[in-house]
Amino acid sequence: MKRLVSCAIIVAALAGCAANSQRLLPIAKTDPRFDACRAVLIAQAAAWNRADLDGFAAAYWPDPRLVFAGKDHLSVGFAQMIARYRQRYPTAEAMGKLTLSDLLFTPLDAAHLSVRGRWQLSRRKGKSVGGVFLLVMRQIAANWKVVLDYTLADSWSVVTTNQPRPDSLCTSSSSSWLAPALCRTDLACNDRSCCFVCC
Repeated sequence: MKRLVSCAIIVAALAGCAANSQRLLPIAKTDPRFDACRAVLIAQAAAWNRADLDGFAAAYWPDPRLVFAGKDHLSVGFAQMIARYRQRYPTAEAMGKLTLSDLLFTPLDAAHLSVRGRWQLSRRKGKSVGGVFLLVMRQIAANWKVVLDYTLADSWSVVTTNQPRPDSLCTSSSSSWLAPALCRTDLACNDRSCCFVCC
């Protein structure tokens, strides 16, 4: 429980930094760092789709301080992260086909970016799943690596206008929020058109 609380604090703090980054750092639409990080994620998805877990894991920081978290788990360290993947996805059929979309890159400082977007896992057999993610990527030497990965499934991470819900879910002061930065950037945080919540 202490680990989960700590992770929530870390992710909220990082996401909060992302929310304020437009005031701290100018965002260039042609920033080469965005292209470099996007290329890493494209290569990562391609590795997943050929059932190459080692190639997929190459996008992560191979360090004991890597943080990988979700709704009900917190793994610290590269070894724990890859072991969890191998346990949950033992075959190509279990892995299915991964699609990443709606990627949004935000500079945190000269060596760090946050990336948020959507993931979709399609399987021929079994349930297809999807959700949202928040990554922090760091430039290490000439390479960009994921140093923090917070991934959520749609069943609890997304509320849309087609789903009835209490007004309290879409207020920035609600305990349901992971962080205001997880809202679409073209919406105010109290706009109920698209709210990522943690309930």
